[in-house]
Amino acid sequence: MSQSWGAPIGLVVVACLAPCGASAQIQASPEQPAAASNITSYKPEFFSQFRPNTALDMITRIPGFAFEDSGDGRGFAGNAGNVLIDGERPPSRSDSLGSAVGRIPATGVERIDIIRGGADGIDMQGRAIIANIIRKADAGVTGAFSASANVNDAGDVSPNATLQLRNQAGEQLLEGSVSVNRNEGSNENAFTRLDLAGNVLRDGRSTSESEFNRIAATGVWETTFMGGKLRLNALANASKVTYGSASAFAIPGGGQGNTGAETDVEGEAGIRFTRTLDGGFGLELVGFQSLNASENRNDFSRAGVVGQADFTSGSRSESRGGESIIRASLQLPPATEWSFEGGGEVVFNFSERDNAFSFNGAPFGLGGDRNNVEELRTDGFVAATWKPSPQMNLEAGSRFEWSRITADSNAGVSEKSLTYVKPRLNASWTPEQGTQVGLRFERNVDQLDFDSFASSAAFEEEIFGIGNLEAEPEKIWETELRYERQFGGQNSLLISYTHKLVEDVLGRAVVIVPGAPPDPDREFEITRNGDQATIGLLNLSGSVELDSWGLPGGILSGSSTLIDSEVTDPVTGETRAADESNAWAWNINLQQTLGNGDFRWNVFIQDESAQQEWEPHYINRFASGTFLGAGLTWKPWPGWTFGAGLNNLIAEDSSARFDFFDAVRTVGALPTYRETSLNRQKRNLSLSVRRNF
Repeated sequence: MSQSWGAPIGLVVVACLAPCGASAQIQASPEQPAAASNITSYKPEFFSQFRPNTALDMITRIPGFAFEDSGDGRGFAGNAGNVLIDGERPPSRSDSLGSAVGRIPATGVERIDIIRGGADGIDMQGRAIIANIIRKADAGVTGAFSASANVNDAGDVSPNATLQLRNQAGEQLLEGSVSVNRNEGSNENAFTRLDLAGNVLRDGRSTSESEFNRIAATGVWETTFMGGKLRLNALANASKVTYGSASAFAIPGGGQGNTGAETDVEGEAGIRFTRTLDGGFGLELVGFQSLNASENRNDFSRAGVVGQADFTSGSRSESRGGESIIRASLQLPPATEWSFEGGGEVVFNFSERDNAFSFNGAPFGLGGDRNNVEELRTDGFVAATWKPSPQMNLEAGSRFEWSRITADSNAGVSEKSLTYVKPRLNASWTPEQGTQVGLRFERNVDQLDFDSFASSAAFEEEIFGIGNLEAEPEKIWETELRYERQFGGQNSLLISYTHKLVEDVLGRAVVIVPGAPPDPDREFEITRNGDQATIGLLNLSGSVELDSWGLPGGILSGSSTLIDSEVTDPVTGETRAADESNAWAWNINLQQTLGNGDFRWNVFIQDESAQQEWEPHYINRFASGTFLGAGLTWKPWPGWTFGAGLNNLIAEDSSARFDFFDAVRTVGALPTYRETSLNRQKRNLSLSVRRNF
């Protein structure tokens, strides 16, 4: 990868620094206020040249802002994305923030406020920058139907379709959507396995096929209620994936294969009530409930491989889970330069899983095959915002968490109580309009990994894992420094550095379980908390309009992130990079909009990926090639949008190297064998159509 650094670094530097050279020709954008402020408002006129269909299209056009969807963090507070709707978050998790924003038509947006550091009445959720979509009160009845199809050069076809309807009149909103997705996948892989002397142990090819089907429906109702605003939303979806693979060995002969299927059903409902009380107090109440269930089966067989015994194995898994949340917050009336907020939430999580393994038709039991994990958590918070001037904003606060985790499995019973203090500081300074400096510091607790309590089995490698009843969530201390410069229009520059200190890192280790005489002791893998890890991310990104560079309507944008990580290996005790960490990531995008937004083309390229994964019995190194793609968007008539794209034009094969150790890895140990493989990558053609009405 080092040989390819020069060109992308140069392009990113051009994209980031070109605004400085062109700034003398760029006038202040009309959406920028005359005085410096940490709030910048973007009205629909700013986006008119792009003719966006949805609020999400508008969000992606805001310079210096990168959309971040909602995640799977702890509770409601830990799951926030970086976009608000009328100053509030949708009380939902599975219905992603991107979906909710994507259902808002661009014609229904009054403006979008970009808030850096904080503002009165806005919960920043610890983020340095937030976008707040302000909707029009009377957008009326709108809707859209969209369909797309993706075809790759292996013949896999993946069609998708979505229907959205929306009626917003004053304080009343009724919204719904239905989507159907189907994805086909196939893969071809060539591999070679060598021992330390270079002798070929295995050489062959494998093929695989998969099919994924999903149907989802959402519904939202907003209305006035008891002097405030009430929002109800619900989501239900069901999906199924089937897959199969087969490997044929030219050396030493024989082969193996597996088939499997997984079905998932999920539903959730959320409620939010907000009201301004007498005296200027602001009240928010949130309730949320989600339930999910899944079934998984996998069957494996090996036959005719010289020097290895034939066998069959199988696994069956059923799991159920859910989350219940009640949250309340109260904002005090602003007092000159100060504002205060406090509240808390109660969360109950549960996960039940039944695993059943078999080997050559006989049951194969492991500790953690059956487990039931429950977590009851309370989280209280207080926050104060100090705004001594329009240019300065300081938000400080702390959260206090108490949780009780109980685990009951065929391996035993465990119960523990945990407490965490989670301070937060978020500051911004706008010395002049278009220039912002920010500092963010906070402590978070990650979502508890329920998989840590479950068993696992890989019969081919003879690696078996048991559940850990003592697993705890990881804790993260995070500090971010941020400098942003807006030059008007789409011209921007952003430099940020983020440092993370992760405590109690979860990783795979090995334990010896004594056998009852005359059975011998057995070696098992286990997921357990270990030492700490540090992660540093230096990001440089920017964009520049190319009108004055000879490309009317053109925009060049780029991003480059250097990543440095360090963790103590839980098996060997050595210091190494964190699992799945890529040392460097970059991307470049060139686009041009013509004909008053009727036609747009773009070309984009992103870096190759090189990652490693360390396990007790193996090390896996994965690398993918540079990704190159191009796209076209055409809007010939009002309400119609047609799109086409070509992705992965280079289609460079990805590679993997698998170093396997018969015994647990030790410092300086040599692998028993090394297997390398090349995975064929496929070019992809996408076609789409959207009709707004």
